[in-house]
Amino acid sequence: MTVEEFLRLHPDARDGSGRLIRELHGVSLKEIVERLSQAYGWAELARLIPINCFAISPSVPSSLTFLRRTPWARAKVERLYVAMRTAEIFDVPKLELSETGE
Repeated sequence: MTVEEFLRLHPDARDGSGRLIRELHGVSLKEIVERLSQAYGWAELARLIPINCFAISPSVPSSLTFLRRTPWARAKVERLYVAMRTAEIFDVPKLELSETGE
């Protein structure tokens, strides 16, 4: 299942305070990258979103530098984070996602 397919199934997921997860209230890009790298690991992130900052000498600082300068990559990372948080809210076990559906 792709990230987009999963998010279409749960468009209005809300966190414990009632905020829509997809709106990313109060969540910094640093928090997003840290949570994703902890949840998936760098190798899996590089598979899901094939960008060099996840594949070659990955680190949070290098990822932040790239993502802040590259809107299309940041959007993909944010979508993956929203899918991960939505899965947590609906108590779905770790998702087997792909970015492209392959």
